[in-house]
Amino acid sequence: MLARGIGPVAELLSALAEAPAAERNDPSRIVEPVMRILAERPHLPRLLLHETLSGGERLTPMLREWAAPTFARAQALVEDRGDGTRLAPERATLVVLAMYHAVIGFFASAPLYRAVTGTDLLTAPMLARQTELLRQLGEALLPASPSR
Repeated sequence: MLARGIGPVAELLSALAEAPAAERNDPSRIVEPVMRILAERPHLPRLLLHETLSGGERLTPMLREWAAPTFARAQALVEDRGDGTRLAPERATLVVLAMYHAVIGFFASAPLYRAVTGTDLLTAPMLARQTELLRQLGEALLPASPSR
């Protein structure tokens, strides 16, 4: 189930790795499709978070199979600014992790937030607000390049 759920995200990152620099360096080219994919599978981020917090013993082999290449693709996209310069790998790692947690945390916390506040984060307007915030966050975390 996890592999089927995360497959579209891995495919998106692979396609972006092959895309022209202007597309690779546009946060909306990643954020919007990822949010759409996860909105269709809102239990997937909670499952990922649960497995991470529990130590990942049951799913670790499968997680390594897809997570390592997915994180590697994401880091490569973040490192390559498309203008002949590169973001330092250690900074790229932190950018990828920050974005991962912002996305996964949003979906994983939605049931708690609804129970506490009565607001459903998974409605179309709330998803659109979070998507825009994540796009802006991506632009803020990544240094501006001439291609953007």
